[in-house]
Amino acid sequence: MTECTYCRAIDISKLTPFPGFSRNFSFTDLDGVPSQLHHPSLKSLRASAPSCPGCALFLDGLTAGQRRGKTAGVLLKHVGADDFADELWDPSLEEKPVVLRGLGREGFTGERKQLYGTILSTTTILPTRVLDLEVGKEQQQQQQVCLVLGKGQTGRYVALSHCWGSGRVVRTTKETFAEFTRGIDVAGLNKTFRDAIMVTRRLGLRYLWIDSLCIVQDDAVDWERESARMAQIYSQAHLTIAASAATDGSEGLLRSEPQFSRLRLSDDDDDDDDEKVLNRGCSIGPYLLRFRRLIAAPLNTRAWTLQERILSSRIVHFARDQVHWECRESIVSEAGGPPYGELLDNSGEESFHRGWLGRVSEDLLPKSEAERLELEAERADNGRSEYETWYGVIQVYSQRGLTKEEDKLPALSGIAHAYSLRHESEYIAGLWMGGLATGLLWYNATTDPLRRPKSYRAPSWSWASVEGPVDFFSISAGTILENTVEIYDAVARIEPDGLDPFGRVKYGELSLWGAIKRANLKTIREKDGFEGEVLSTQMIFDEISALGSATLDIPVPDGEVTCLLISSGYDSFGMNRRNNIVLILKPTGRKEKKNEFTRLGMSIFYEARNYTPGQTIRLTNPPTLHSDEDGPGYNPETDDLEDWFFDVDLTEITIV
Repeated sequence: MTECTYCRAIDISKLTPFPGFSRNFSFTDLDGVPSQLHHPSLKSLRASAPSCPGCALFLDGLTAGQRRGKTAGVLLKHVGADDFADELWDPSLEEKPVVLRGLGREGFTGERKQLYGTILSTTTILPTRVLDLEVGKEQQQQQQVCLVLGKGQTGRYVALSHCWGSGRVVRTTKETFAEFTRGIDVAGLNKTFRDAIMVTRRLGLRYLWIDSLCIVQDDAVDWERESARMAQIYSQAHLTIAASAATDGSEGLLRSEPQFSRLRLSDDDDDDDDEKVLNRGCSIGPYLLRFRRLIAAPLNTRAWTLQERILSSRIVHFARDQVHWECRESIVSEAGGPPYGELLDNSGEESFHRGWLGRVSEDLLPKSEAERLELEAERADNGRSEYETWYGVIQVYSQRGLTKEEDKLPALSGIAHAYSLRHESEYIAGLWMGGLATGLLWYNATTDPLRRPKSYRAPSWSWASVEGPVDFFSISAGTILENTVEIYDAVARIEPDGLDPFGRVKYGELSLWGAIKRANLKTIREKDGFEGEVLSTQMIFDEISALGSATLDIPVPDGEVTCLLISSGYDSFGMNRRNNIVLILKPTGRKEKKNEFTRLGMSIFYEARNYTPGQTIRLTNPPTLHSDEDGPGYNPETDDLEDWFFDVDLTEITIV
């Protein structure tokens, strides 16, 4: 296939780079971007596509509707990364542009650098141990690195984020420690480690931190101590390399180049004109996967790697089809263009640039006095808990996989430690005493039942006591305002299982004063009017009516339960709802422990009693008020459930 005259005439120097995509990007922003005429019509483009690789690429990039259209002509607009040719093109490579050329960018604007101390400093305190990559600098192919003590020394280092997988992973043990301090044969390492060493050296940096080699894996004390330091290790790394597409160490960072048609832009080798030379080394390829696809990459399905991404100030993601650069100020992809998929309103949600990761990282960083006061005023105005960012992290974290069930809390300890430096509150098995009501109101995020781990991991009131995805009411349903919280004088007792206060838990209990009342858990079955299937849901009843649907942590049989009032209402899109929100409890049955309970689940009460739930309840949209056709007429004096707890005194209880 030979390029047509239109494709041979493309000159990137005439396509001024688009200034960038803001958070409020609109396609009207493209109106002012300079363009270059390609084919005069779609008909002409379609006719040329079978014989011209460039026209085939452009035609394939159009939507089905655009291909059927009657557009007068085809215009080319450059919407790639700013200064693409100047910044990323390296004539010495004699190949395509390489994104690693642009790694000098720092994660914050100049006005804020002074606030972030070691995160952006030129040198930082090194981790306890690092790999020294200069030990083999003079040897052929640099085939030696060694494990050195970094404690107390300063320097710049790279941290690796990777999946261990099921393959063989070289690791430091008590037996291999002395040997590795003398030297490690690079050829004996897996491909991901070898690639990370190569990239670090190419960046001109001396030290590399890899968990399996820098932590003594069969020393429980060392493992616990170092895992608790993840906040410092990743936040102070000059750069984090993420092996995003690799399921294990055998796959490496660098992928084979995708096999797709590419239009090489023509240039005149004898012409040194500054504008014309910009075409040299540049080519046009098909639409590549956007940054948002990293959400589903193998690395981002693992629990341990979440804190590595949150805590890192700069990350290079080695994805399946390209390399992405991410920091708290920008995202740059080899594909160019906006980092998120067009027309996808939530496509940037998991990113530092504009998503929840950015909100979390901002919450973890030091703030000026003015910023702190502004944030406090904003929270006072909207009534939201300052810990909602934490529980947003937990919602994502709970969807990720762990090889060892007992690592549920340790794999989060780095973030918890960093969070504790910015929030004056006691950490209690995955929750915070500040904003306790928000933390207690978690529930199963799917229709599949959760399960308890094989061995004790956390008290029943903690989300860490179950295995499976969880949501938090304040994040996904409504906001629990401080003036609606109905639990008082809460005190927690946590026994850590080790030295790390943010790590494993041996035992935990929560004592508090609150309003409790007995009720009954019953299963209601009804026939779906559309499919004819029998649906069932478990509900909370008193003596005369249904009070609300039950959301259970694990399957339990019908029977008597205890309801603990957590909140007497919530805010929903600016509307003040007066529905009671309760934890569903059951007594432990230990005679020596009066008023001791375990958690079964939670429930949001209806506004009014439901007398005929078998006829009126729909799992997707339960009613709140009922007409005479559904049963007895609504009587506010007897049917309003807002006052259901008013006839009980506060009781001191303990939940374990």
